[in-house]
Amino acid sequence: MGIVRLIIIGVAVWLAFKLFKRMTSGPSTPESSVKESAPKKMVQCKQCGLHVPIDEALPKGDDHFCCDEHRDQD
Repeated sequence: MGIVRLIIIGVAVWLAFKLFKRMTSGPSTPESSVKESAPKKMVQCKQCGLHVPIDEALPKGDDHFCCDEHRDQD
């Protein structure tokens, strides 16, 4: 009978620990993941029409290009 009590107490302590850990970890809101994966502004390559993020596009005047080759061809 002693081993059964020990197992029950162990399971109760484990569940209490998991509950405590979940409560102290802070809220897990979907808003935090939305901010990290917010869509980037896209621009279209003037030469081939490919859409690329503006921070990866190569500007030339008011136009944007996907690679050096397309920018040089213009």
